[in-house]
Amino acid sequence: MRRKVFSALMCAAMVTSLFAGCGSSDSSTTASNSGSTTGDGTEAAAEDAVEDATESAESDVVTNTFGDPNGTHLEMWTFVELHGQHYGKMAEVWNEEHPDQTIEITCTTYPYADMHTKLLTALQAGTGAPDICDVEVGQFPNVVAGLDQWLVPLDDYAAPYMETMVKARMDTYAGEDGHYYGAPYHVGATVMYYNVAAMAEAMGISEDEVTAKIDSVVTWDDYQALGDEYVAAIGEEGKYFTSVDTGGTDWLWLAMAEYGDDWTGGFDNPANVQLDSVQKMLEMQQSWLDSGFAEVSPDGHVDLEAGF
Repeated sequence: MRRKVFSALMCAAMVTSLFAGCGSSDSSTTASNSGSTTGDGTEAAAEDAVEDATESAESDVVTNTFGDPNGTHLEMWTFVELHGQHYGKMAEVWNEEHPDQTIEITCTTYPYADMHTKLLTALQAGTGAPDICDVEVGQFPNVVAGLDQWLVPLDDYAAPYMETMVKARMDTYAGEDGHYYGAPYHVGATVMYYNVAAMAEAMGISEDEVTAKIDSVVTWDDYQALGDEYVAAIGEEGKYFTSVDTGGTDWLWLAMAEYGDDWTGGFDNPANVQLDSVQKMLEMQQSWLDSGFAEVSPDGHVDLEAGF
């Protein structure tokens, strides 16, 4: 039943993992084959470890329950509340289409680091893991390492959607055995946002003219030329065209994608962090910082509040 539920929810292309033997109507769910009771207090100690791992995050936890309270209950953890809201809407769709197999889903949102720490602690302890978890792609290798103990292969349930999925993204969630143990929310597309109104005001041209300039940007040289024009026009100290992340690798992934590189080497090749693509990106970004074209992203990321 629960695997069928997940198959239906996958219609929206989600980045999740489904855990084996974890579901119940009780929030203290159990991951199968990942722990045992020895009679010496090991299980109690494991439960204490799970509890300790979450105490620091309790004040930031957001919990919402969706669906039919009389249906099969599922627990989901995420670090993005919007993802939980999406699951809630998908649960309603499932219940409308399957009135004889309704579900109720409780989506709990934790801070990023706390959720992943809590998840791994629960999986290793063998108690307290959810039915479904929204695992960030960079954390997925830590989870898939236990695929023979706590993950449910999704091959059969993903099959109806594979024709419309980007295979390279699906392969990210494959284990060494070739089975899929997760599915992505999105293809990881990279986009560039421009403040057209601010550019038009600073450059003394219409927004349509700014948009035309943006549409003509094809290469990084084009991008820098447009930014240089803006910075020169605004003529104010501390005003930049863009920012450079120091706390993430998004720009570096972009560079590798442009050159067809992969510093992990995949399953078959050795890792290689000395890539020309990454070096070129870092050198370009350093030149941006040196020239006043860009600043370091506040807090190191463009996608944190200070970055916004």
